[in-house]
Amino acid sequence: MALSIKDTAGKVAGQISSDMMPMTAITDITKAGENLVLRYSLDFNGTPVPVAITLTGGGDNVKVAFDFADGQFTMNGTGTKKKL
Repeated sequence: MALSIKDTAGKVAGQISSDMMPMTAITDITKAGENLVLRYSLDFNGTPVPVAITLTGGGDNVKVAFDFADGQFTMNGTGTKKKL
């Protein structure tokens, strides 16, 4: 998956995509303690599915926790910052 987070006119904005998912706007970005929480809706055969991604840590590597459909499916992993 590819995740892009940036400052857009003073507001944090983001987009996420993958080989199986088109570019999708992240509609809600908040901070929970030291974590960054990203929320958006994924279209699954015409049905919107809420997704929350929690990013923990800093530096070049972060822990990533995906939560689909309010806990119906969860997945954990790591992410690596791409050098610009």
